[in-house]
Formats: sequence, structure tokens, C-alpha cells
Amino acid sequence: MRGALTARERHLAAEIRAHDWSEAPYRATGTAHAHAHAPSGDGDDSGSGSDGGSPGSAPPRLSQEEAERVRVNVMWVVAQCLGYEDPEFNPDAFAEAAGITRDYRCTPFGGRSAIVREGLRVGTDGSFDTPGSGPRGPRGPRGPGSTGGPA
Repeated sequence: MRGALTARERHLAAEIRAHDWSEAPYRATGTAHAHAHAPSGDGDDSGSGSDGGSPGSAPPRLSQEEAERVRVNVMWVVAQCLGYEDPEFNPDAFAEAAGITRDYRCTPFGGRSAIVREGLRVGTDGSFDTPGSGPRGPRGPRGPGSTGGPA
């Protein structure tokens, strides 16, 4: 058995480790979300509205919408790593193959939605941020008058 992780395995582990899963079934903010808990404002932050039921009852299940949010977040985490490793990676094709619903992938008129790409940390130069890192500012060519120095 190999003792050390490959770079790919480390990147996937770092992204999963850095991601805040505690509220994943109740939001769809992508990989750039803050780690601070933000209450929904309606007084019920449980998401499902269930107290878990009586002893011996089936555990509460996520609604279809909640389950889709989890799927989207998992897709974003994996896509962040795949995009970092492969400059030819197509996140839209990956989202479709991962079973992400048209509500996330398409506009109401059937065109490609920006939601899939907005959930990824990608600079203006098209490069994906390093897995496990936090969001960075825009990168790439700057407008007129740029000194070329750090932002």
C-alpha cells in the first residue's frame, strides 16, 4: 500500500477539508462562501423544519431541493480540483454528467447558465485557484494604466 497521497488526492482532500459542509444542504453558494454561519432570518435554521421525529422513526430526509444543493456543492468541490489540474476541463459538461439539474445549468430559455461557473474560484485569466485555498481577487490582464503590481 502506498503511504503518501498523490497530488490529485491531496488536492481533493484539501478542497473537501476547506469546504464548510455544516450548512451545505441549506445553501447553494459555491466554493467561495464564507465559513461563518449566517442564519436564514426566519428563526428556523434547521432547514428541514423537522425535529427528528420520535424514537424509532425514520430519520428526516432532505427535500429534493436540499438534496440538489448538496449535489451541486459536491460537484463544485470536485470541479474546482479538476479545473486546477486540467486547463482543458469543461465545468458545464462535468455538471451535466454529474446529474446537476437544468435549473442550475440552463437559463429559462435553455441557454447555458452562469451558475455552474460562478460557484468556482476562477481568475479573470481563466486559471482555477489552488484547491484548499480561499478566494483570491481577480487575476490576469489589467485595464489601461495598470502598473502590473499587486492589486
